[in-house]
Amino acid sequence: MQTLNERSSAVSESGRRAVNQDAVLLETLPHGLELAAVADGMGGHAGGEVASQHALKVLRAQVAAGRDLVDAVRKANTAVFQEAHDHPEYLGMGTTIVALLRDGAEYLIANVGDSRAYRIDGSGVQQLTQDHSYIAEAVRSGLSLEEAEKSPWRNAVTRSVGTASDVEVDCFGPFDANEPHTVLLCSDGLYRTLAEADLAYLAGPNSDLADAAKALVASAFQNGSDDNITAALVRFGAA
Repeated sequence: MQTLNERSSAVSESGRRAVNQDAVLLETLPHGLELAAVADGMGGHAGGEVASQHALKVLRAQVAAGRDLVDAVRKANTAVFQEAHDHPEYLGMGTTIVALLRDGAEYLIANVGDSRAYRIDGSGVQQLTQDHSYIAEAVRSGLSLEEAEKSPWRNAVTRSVGTASDVEVDCFGPFDANEPHTVLLCSDGLYRTLAEADLAYLAGPNSDLADAAKALVASAFQNGSDDNITAALVRFGAA
């Protein structure tokens, strides 16, 4: 089986913003565990950057120490929350997280906030996560997308890592890692300007992963994204 390094690629760019508050992780951990994650920080330039990087550092350490994915995200939440209270200049900082953990023939995905995971294969694109955002929750409660997008709260995240002492973490799966497909983890700076058809075209089964990650980020920028842009791709079912 190919290594994670041979089956993955990631690109993270500041885009039209001065500072990149996104962070990304792709790593093989002890016992062959594979961890991929994207975090999108918030809370001012310094705070957002600190929150996203610190969250992924703690996430990695906790998974490597044997914690399950959900517990590791909750530990990351506690660490970011404590960091903000230890440093008043970071008070109120937080971050989204979407993380994938593979263990053998299966993988799980956890998320907090509005960064997303998509499955891409020959049949199309499927969003694997649910956003914790005003728009997503308004639509789930029956409001139309058009109505929700008119709200002054349309950009609000309803759940994040580090802004409270504890956080509820959604977990999806297990998914079959032996089925041929690709998982895209991304921040909202990418998916807000790209349709699912764009994702399927740029990161389809025959794409080169490094080229696909670059193309996704470049296309989001060209389509007008005004946020940091991050894409991490992991391919499964490879020989």
